Amino acid sequence: MSQIPAAVGSVGAGAPRERVFTGPLCVFLALVVGLLAYAGYQKVRTPGLAEAVRELADGDLDGAERAVALRAVVLGAANASSPADRWAGLLAAVALEDRTAYSAFAAQLGGNGVPGSSPLQNLPVPEERTFLHLGDPMLGNLLAACAAEASGDRAGAMGAFGHVQAECKLRANPLAAELAANALQRLR
Repeated sequence: MSQIPAAVGSVGAGAPRERVFTGPLCVFLALVVGLLAYAGYQKVRTPGLAEAVRELADGDLDGAERAVALRAVVLGAANASSPADRWAGLLAAVALEDRTAYSAFAAQLGGNGVPGSSPLQNLPVPEERTFLHLGDPMLGNLLAACAAEASGDRAGAMGAFGHVQAECKLRANPLAAELAANALQRLR
């Protein structure tokens, strides 16, 4: 029979132990934990009004992320005093189909709070309208229609409200469809 040789360098009382957590591994693990913590923080935090408007206008938010950002705009605009912020809140309320928030913002913007029954005023200056479409062409058309109506451009307002109606057929938004239908009725 053959003999099995004794293990060379077997762990004994005097042999050095191998280190599992070396310096580079600890640095790598710390970076991974830091990145995961930052990603988790970004998922659960609520952005401020201006940040949410910019993120929405960028168009990269979908589904639940978009709904959170729209809700942040509505909540942030509730206490805002500038027309641009109030219009952002109004348009976010339309996107969320939140009639209560829409009525509150419409009343602040010169309407009577009833969807589509009276033209809205207090438009922000054109430079402040840059991101107010909130990444949604239907909201951009709604803002353009309201701006055209407020400036007395009846044909432009009717065309833009017609675009809103057409977009509502592609993607259901009963509040926006009602606003467009009432505005077209009012403008005829």
